[in-house]
Amino acid sequence: MARLLEEAAGALRGRKHRRVLVALGTAIAYVQRARDDGDTFAQDLLSLTVESPKEDPTERFTFSPGELEALSLPPGKKHN
Repeated sequence: MARLLEEAAGALRGRKHRRVLVALGTAIAYVQRARDDGDTFAQDLLSLTVESPKEDPTERFTFSPGELEALSLPPGKKHN
């Protein structure tokens, strides 16, 4: 795992995006495998580092009535 993270860091510095993705993806796969084998540390780690597909991204923000509609209007126009 450490070797994969070091490889990802080096690839990131070198702007070799494909190598970054492969190294990080492989590291995450190892942690997922450990979780699937019952490793509670791996389970905790993934719950803190990988976005849950159940989360609704808009839950992080609060909007006033009409505010979302105003964001989609062309500049200078006002929402009624």
